[in-house]
Amino acid sequence: MDIQSAPCADCGIAGHGPDDHDRRPHHSRAAIRDGTATICIDCTTSPGVIAVHGPLRDAGYGIVGFWCKRCDDEIAAADVLHASTGDKLDLATWRSIPPERRRNALRWWLHLEANRPAPASLVDRLMFEAEAPGAHEWPAPGGRVVRYRGTLRWTAERIGDAPTATLVLDAHRPGRHVVAPWEGVLLVEAVDVGGVSIAVATSLQIRARAPGDRFQSGSRRPSRSLKLQYQSAGVPAQEREGPVFCCEGRIVFVPGLGIDARFLAAAGEPQIALTWLAFEA
Repeated sequence: MDIQSAPCADCGIAGHGPDDHDRRPHHSRAAIRDGTATICIDCTTSPGVIAVHGPLRDAGYGIVGFWCKRCDDEIAAADVLHASTGDKLDLATWRSIPPERRRNALRWWLHLEANRPAPASLVDRLMFEAEAPGAHEWPAPGGRVVRYRGTLRWTAERIGDAPTATLVLDAHRPGRHVVAPWEGVLLVEAVDVGGVSIAVATSLQIRARAPGDRFQSGSRRPSRSLKLQYQSAGVPAQEREGPVFCCEGRIVFVPGLGIDARFLAAAGEPQIALTWLAFEA
């Protein structure tokens, strides 16, 4: 049988009148005939056994490849591991994934980040719009997907407005300090260098950003507004909504920027590192 041109009817597969799936090469039936398709079967019921059933088997068709959901997910997971750094998907690396696997990798990454299946409509939009220039964001279940500086990131939506009251926290002990009004945790770790003095951390004020806030990123650098520092460090807009940690009215630590250089502890002084972890949706 000429599998390059035999329509489905020749294989005993009933049709419903003229159907361009029988002739146009980008449709699945035509691809199966010319040997370019990968057949999707269930390889979990009989591991190691690949069988072709029905008219295709009777017509003597061979299988050039096979696929199953388990294999699909494993390959997608490997592609995402290759293309992501932390919780960000690097678009340049994602583009290097073979086209036939790119969509599935995107679907898997969204599922991992949002902890729920991604709607096909969102995957479709991102496939066409993710590589457009500039910053952009798309609504997603439980949050949003943001493109910034060549990466995609899923961000959980905040419930309610940011707190307006100033809180006080004793964070001199290593561990996780829950800051419920800000929907996050301050992770405190003992370090030898690059931290803030334990004496300073005994009474940290936690508040929202305010006009006139300035941050110094290095000892030989000038202090600048938080907005300019965020832009310089490439902190996406949605990550600028966390609290500011102060001591006696002066900024000590800002999520996304780190410890203000003016509060870095001296060598040999007992000190701690601070990390802000927002709650996941």
